[in-house]
Amino acid sequence: MPREPVPTDYYAVELATGKLTSASEVQRALLTPKINDRPREAILFARASNGGTAWTSSSDASNVNAKTRLQVSKPGGPVFTCTFEACMDAIDLWWTGDDRSVVFMRHEGWGGSQTALYRWQPGRTAPVRILLTENVLLGCRMGQKELICGEEKSLQPRRLVSVDPETGAVAPPL
Repeated sequence: MPREPVPTDYYAVELATGKLTSASEVQRALLTPKINDRPREAILFARASNGGTAWTSSSDASNVNAKTRLQVSKPGGPVFTCTFEACMDAIDLWWTGDDRSVVFMRHEGWGGSQTALYRWQPGRTAPVRILLTENVLLGCRMGQKELICGEEKSLQPRRLVSVDPETGAVAPPL
């Protein structure tokens, strides 16, 4: 995964004719991610609606196989680093709808065969495992009150599920 900004070209398609043109500055601004507060060393990154940021970074930049660690910064506040083993090697992360906690995913168990979700309230508590499953969770996005994911089981095709970030309860999305 590149750690530096990658040059990007933007194009607009006129729907009526299919004509392709270079995107205007206004169109580019709609699509350009705001990365000015993304730490340079960030591997995964999530921004809360209140301006808080959460990211993972290598625990040893000189070792490509080093574990990653989870860090959080709230607006105007210090950077919190989660030092608990559960916070190492997250593979995805999201802010909860109320911007108070970070939910993150990691693999656990024999050969990383299980998917675990944790909730961490920076500066207050140890992370809490809210879900441990043999199933695969894909393409998750945080809604106002729930995490929406594609879930695959060994004998069931992918389906949409919602995961409660407080309890880890899995249900069909509302």
